[in-house]
Amino acid sequence: MGVRRGVADLLLTIPAGVYHGLYIEMKCEGGRQNQDQMRFERSVVALGFKYVVVDTLELFIATIQAYLAATQFHKPVWGQTRLSRAE
Repeated sequence: MGVRRGVADLLLTIPAGVYHGLYIEMKCEGGRQNQDQMRFERSVVALGFKYVVVDTLELFIATIQAYLAATQFHKPVWGQTRLSRAE
């Protein structure tokens, strides 16, 4: 459930390749977009954002990995389970 009807669930605000950022719409397996979500998708794609609908964890991870691979920030950190924190 989002905050505003039709707006994608997640936004990655890192430009990659020709895209200004990545919008991700999360669905249950086999879920589909409604009319408001499709309208939102058309709007943000026209503005230069990538928009993806994912319905599995595997697809979500693959989408993020592929998108970040096209950025200057990409590092092979997937699979690391321990995060460093300043103490």
